[in-house]
Amino acid sequence: MKFTFSIIISFLLAFILLFTSCGNGESNESSSSSNDESTAVTENEENEVISSALNLMKTAEEYEAPETMFKHFTGDFEISGFSGNSAFSGIPQSVKRKEDVTYIPTSGLNFYGVEAAGFVFYAVDSRGQAMFSNAVQLSDDIPDKSTVFTVFGIDTSVIYGADDESKSTKLTSDMLTLNDDGKSCTFAKSYINGIARDICSSMGFTDEQTKTFLRKYDGVGTYSLEDNKITFEISLDESTLGKIKQTTSFSKSDDGKITSYTFMEYSNPSLGITEPVTSEITYKDITYKDNKPISGIITLKSEKDASYYDGVYQDKVYIKCIQKDDMTFQLDVFDESAPKASVSYKKVSNESYQNERYTMSDEFNVTINSGKRTPAFTFTQKSNGNVDVSLSADKIKFGTPSSFPAVPQRVTDTITNYILEEL
Repeated sequence: MKFTFSIIISFLLAFILLFTSCGNGESNESSSSSNDESTAVTENEENEVISSALNLMKTAEEYEAPETMFKHFTGDFEISGFSGNSAFSGIPQSVKRKEDVTYIPTSGLNFYGVEAAGFVFYAVDSRGQAMFSNAVQLSDDIPDKSTVFTVFGIDTSVIYGADDESKSTKLTSDMLTLNDDGKSCTFAKSYINGIARDICSSMGFTDEQTKTFLRKYDGVGTYSLEDNKITFEISLDESTLGKIKQTTSFSKSDDGKITSYTFMEYSNPSLGITEPVTSEITYKDITYKDNKPISGIITLKSEKDASYYDGVYQDKVYIKCIQKDDMTFQLDVFDESAPKASVSYKKVSNESYQNERYTMSDEFNVTINSGKRTPAFTFTQKSNGNVDVSLSADKIKFGTPSSFPAVPQRVTDTITNYILEEL
């Protein structure tokens, strides 16, 4: 399934269609005719609703997922012709990526970023000496799907990550039951079970945990003809597996645009996850050419407990921290040779310690207008509302850079030593 309906649901409503006859004292012939007409109307309603639900599910299965638009921004690239300012270092002469290595030369300094083991490790090289700079953790370890946005602090692996391994049950008409309103239908428990198994698989549950989940979860799946929309809701509250709630919807408008939404909340005190982790992703106004997405808006919001120990000793100062992330990607890949994007990412950390509260924010913005000089690329970085970096570039090209230096051994050694000592 291209659109993943891996979700956990509240309870399954089973609606049974009842055909009733009302004689009202009429003759047997009249009553029979009335009943036949009523049955025909009901059957027509059922056929229309169930047929529409099947067609929409077929669309969800056949259309490529919106995140595949990111493939146009992956791999090697070169950005050149920079101008602007940076509070951290000189203006880049260029930014280049080849395979899993990023190279950023500036006046007197060369920065190298190496993506490996779910991190981007940065080192700075100057006058024959290398020094470790930073380690940026990514949501997934997939260098082959790393995008240009990753280099500029926006981790797309959380969206454009591992391949979908959904094994959801094949939907058939007998798994759909017309509801009493005649305008919607309900999915059978057998189909919902397939979705629940995908959830268990994605969370790494054992066979026994999966059996527990399937026995105890609540779930419902419905289709609305009026909105041309499918919605699944799954929930579980269990002492060992934790509290899980997930909602997913998928709809297609009259003009053919797709909107999809997924929300998940998870907590598990038995594993020390007392603060709920929440995540929601929205695909809005996704336009397709054949079955491939060519434009639309993707947003991701999440909230998690990011508390940490501060100080020399592990138990010296415990800082309570709730981190909120908000990403928005507006993508246009209609012209595959010149993909366009407008991207923003904001991270807000709310910290507290002994009745003192602090709020810190980081914001990253990227625009790409391939093939144009208006400019072709921009990047801004803000900390607590203050602009630290503001850059624009005349040219961006996806593909192997025209030239790329060999990574000095001292840089490789510096990054390797960090990994061995710190990770």
